[in-house]
Amino acid sequence: EAMAKGSLVERLVIILEETGSGKSTILRRVAFDLAASGYVVLECTPLSRLDAQSTAEALDLIDEPLVVIVDDFAEQASSISNVMAALEKKDVVFVCAERSYRERHILRSLGDIPRRIVSGLSLNQTEAFQLVQSYVQRGMTASQTAIKFPARFASDLVDEPIAVACCHILND
Repeated sequence: EAMAKGSLVERLVIILEETGSGKSTILRRVAFDLAASGYVVLECTPLSRLDAQSTAEALDLIDEPLVVIVDDFAEQASSISNVMAALEKKDVVFVCAERSYRERHILRSLGDIPRRIVSGLSLNQTEAFQLVQSYVQRGMTASQTAIKFPARFASDLVDEPIAVACCHILND
């Protein structure tokens, strides 16, 4: 939204959360939604370290606003930091995800690059209830409690990562 308004401050958004919280799913949804809105979206999945200069030069050739999606960001934090420093293009946003225990490494790698960190992806009561209902409607739960008392079952899922909640719904 900030990029579309021309008020982009942070060119780096990092989702830091625990395993199973839905980070990768969110990245893919962001990529899909932005691409559907007409943005150029690239996914960075290098097999080795990025060459910062070559990568920056390639990105600079893209005329439209650009979003780069990076999962498992800690592996590429230093390289992405170098790419960002080498970029001439200003309408590029990197949206990244990593497990929260790697935050210290990431912050050291990034130095003073402005960034926005997003966390707090655990389920609230409404989300947990909607998730339980969705599974029940599709016949995908073996739990009689989830079927008969979905609100009560959902309250036990509050503050759980979504992957853990899904396992409880499927297997409880």
